[in-house]
Amino acid sequence: MPPPRPNPTAAWTNTRALAALLASVLLVAAWPRTAGAQVHRCNAPDGTSIFTDRACASLGATASLPDAGTHGARHASRMRCMGSVQDLMFEMSMAFDAGDPNRLASVYHWAGMSSGSAYATIERLDRMVSRPLVDIVAMMPTPPEPPPTQQPMPRRPAADAASTGRSPEPAEEDQSYVETLARRYADSPEPEPAVHHAAAVAAPGRPTPPPTTLPPAPVVPVTAARPVGIKVVQTLTDGVTPTSTVFGLTRHFGCWWIRN
Repeated sequence: MPPPRPNPTAAWTNTRALAALLASVLLVAAWPRTAGAQVHRCNAPDGTSIFTDRACASLGATASLPDAGTHGARHASRMRCMGSVQDLMFEMSMAFDAGDPNRLASVYHWAGMSSGSAYATIERLDRMVSRPLVDIVAMMPTPPEPPPTQQPMPRRPAADAASTGRSPEPAEEDQSYVETLARRYADSPEPEPAVHHAAAVAAPGRPTPPPTTLPPAPVVPVTAARPVGIKVVQTLTDGVTPTSTVFGLTRHFGCWWIRN
């Protein structure tokens, strides 16, 4: 059986709906607004739906009050500020489950984007929602490298031979001087060996220096990592070939949005 051909009428209708949504987003982005602004669902003259926080009449459209059981009502109820990344990921998953590019575009950050880039992004989102969804994953930042371990401080070299445990090699001396000393002290009595006490190691009146210790390691405060992006894992239309798309994250007016 040959594969089904795409419906050009449905594609054109979908593109017109996306264009209308983009126009409303670009118009609204030019005006300051608060995170809690009320979103209105308006009907454009061509029959498409426009979601905006402005009055419908200012866009040449009429207010729409859909039935509570329609898909449009469910969509309008979720046109709100995404206060957390988890809410944003849930809204994206609902857009993919419904195959609705308009819903995915409603959480995209369009501010500062040119018309050419905006239309290219709309076509990209349209292609994405037509592919099977596998998973939506929050991307965490790469953890920083652990601080280097402190090495023990090197010992100070010994000042005399006693600290090294071995006697130094004798220096070359003049032979005549040695013979003179030998004759001078030949008849001297043998000196008594000195008695060393543990208490006599340190000079009286001077405190014993403490042993060498390492300075304490610096305390690094632990903060919760915040996601830096969202990865959408999908398969191509064949349902086998894997593909993925990575969106950046931005916070604007207290709401979370995806971006390039």
